[in-house]
Amino acid sequence: MLKVETAICAAVAGLCVFANGPQLASAKDDNKSPPTAPNATSSSLDPGETYGSHLEPILKTITATEEQRKQITAIVEDFRPRIQPLRVKWKEKQTLFFNTMTGGRPAEELMLRQTELNGVYSQICNEYFMMHLKIRKVLTADQCVKYEAYRHTQGWHK
Repeated sequence: MLKVETAICAAVAGLCVFANGPQLASAKDDNKSPPTAPNATSSSLDPGETYGSHLEPILKTITATEEQRKQITAIVEDFRPRIQPLRVKWKEKQTLFFNTMTGGRPAEELMLRQTELNGVYSQICNEYFMMHLKIRKVLTADQCVKYEAYRHTQGWHK
């Protein structure tokens, strides 16, 4: 019985991390109500945001030149076909995870679903990391500071 309880605790911990998209859970989230099942029709990690929605605010924050705007937009668009399908896959895996958790399935199946979810999350992080590195290459030192400050305010800077 201890193994099952441990597996459920680990799965719930994973749920806290992944319930609202791949973001780290924080201590300030302790008082929030438990997450509800995700909207299966949404294709983004955060249902309120679509891929590329931060492009214009970032360009304004860093006061990008016209040439930098073109370069950064091209980088973001270059990563779209790699990241967007992963975001869709992540939502599918998240739905499976929630359904497994709430459906009374065995702990082993729950852990398998969490492992699948974590794998897709890792792929997404790798793609975003590569994109951020490419974006930084076209920025000045001052713009990099502004860019990292923006990322930090969004919770992207871990």
